[in-house]
Amino acid sequence: MAFGPLFSSYLIDLIVGCVLWICDHAHSPRYRLMPWVSRKLTRESRDEALAQLDPISEAVLDWMPGESLYSLIARNHFYFGYGAHSQIIREFFGARDGVSLQPDMTEVEVLVARTKGILGSPRHILEERTLLRFYRIFMSRYEEPLLEPGQRNPDSMLKFPMALRKSQFKAKHPLKVCVRCKVQDVQQSGIPYWRLEHQFPGVWVCLEHDHGLQEIAVKPLASHKFFWQTPTESSFLPMSEALGETETFTLLSEMARFIVTISSDKEQGTRHVAESAECFRHYLAEAHLLLPSGRLKVAYKNKVALLCEHFVKFARKLRRHPGFSVLPDDQDLAYRLLSRFVSGRGMVLPLERLVITAWVEQMLEHL
Repeated sequence: MAFGPLFSSYLIDLIVGCVLWICDHAHSPRYRLMPWVSRKLTRESRDEALAQLDPISEAVLDWMPGESLYSLIARNHFYFGYGAHSQIIREFFGARDGVSLQPDMTEVEVLVARTKGILGSPRHILEERTLLRFYRIFMSRYEEPLLEPGQRNPDSMLKFPMALRKSQFKAKHPLKVCVRCKVQDVQQSGIPYWRLEHQFPGVWVCLEHDHGLQEIAVKPLASHKFFWQTPTESSFLPMSEALGETETFTLLSEMARFIVTISSDKEQGTRHVAESAECFRHYLAEAHLLLPSGRLKVAYKNKVALLCEHFVKFARKLRRHPGFSVLPDDQDLAYRLLSRFVSGRGMVLPLERLVITAWVEQMLEHL
């Protein structure tokens, strides 16, 4: 299993690349679930192989509150004083020369086995310590079983980091940090770390300190196979000017709380987004803004144009921060996005879906 050059500081989580990749390939015949008997045999042989793995030779630092998997590995790399970035990979995952010693297992399964489960189960690590915590509410019922051990194709686990098409969230996602969290960490433990919630798309305010987040400027060369970075103030980029504007900061703070709350519980978050979408369709039907096919009426119709303009005004306030540049800034783009959202046909990014959900709830609340 090759550890490719995209494996750099831009990767927030080591394992989430696999999770997002399997979401993108879930319907490929090559990766469909095996029959129950074959799956049982595979699980038995897998468990036997995992039990034979040697434990990590040194004491591993435990999780900090709300820490991401990427951060845990980066802190351990710093704590052990390793020189080469690949050393921690060999220690945690039993890899040699960039090739896994356990070709039939995913790295998270190897990590759990080598730490004797003290960091949690594979499923727990995926759902609580990687960006799957954000993306899981967008997974279909067909993709869900692929999270179980033995149902993933490990060969391409790190070759396709964050390759979920509908996410537009790939290897160049920036690491984000709150300077007040960093100061607090140094005082309490000596080593600052990356909060998982801070890395969610659309989250640009630290809810603990009510303070804006900053990106880091470190951009390793593409030839670097590994890059582990703990929060270092010299690498912080200046905070976006939008966070200095009271009205925009308030909106960004509300959006951050909305995203974190929805992402905190898979079932409730999935239901929340689905119910808001259904309420929006009901509102459009009552206002005679839907075609018999369920699509939004054409954009030049007066009521539809007003609806799109209302959304553009909401989106423009968020667009003042570069993290929301994907949102539409004119009526035509807003119409296309809302049409895809309403009809369920076409690509709507998770961040776009959450912004529309927040806008719909605000709009319906004031009717």
